[in-house]
Amino acid sequence: MYELKGNEAEALYYFQKIARRDPGYRDVKDRIEALSPSSAGKPSAGKRQLQSDDELEAAFDDLFESK
Repeated sequence: MYELKGNEAEALYYFQKIARRDPGYRDVKDRIEALSPSSAGKPSAGKRQLQSDDELEAAFDDLFESK
C-alpha cells in the first residue's frame, strides 16, 4: 500500500521487515532493490531502523482502518 501511495521510504522499510521474516517471499528482494538508493544517483527512499514485527501488523491495521 505504501508503494502504491508513493511513500517509498515506508514501503522500503516494510519490505525489509518482510525479507527478514521470509527472504524468499514473492518478489520482495526485487522490490527492495528497486526502492533502495543506487550508485546511479537515484534519490534515497530514506532509511528506518527495523523494529519489532508487531509494528508491521500495526501499520496494516492503520492502512485498513475505517474512518
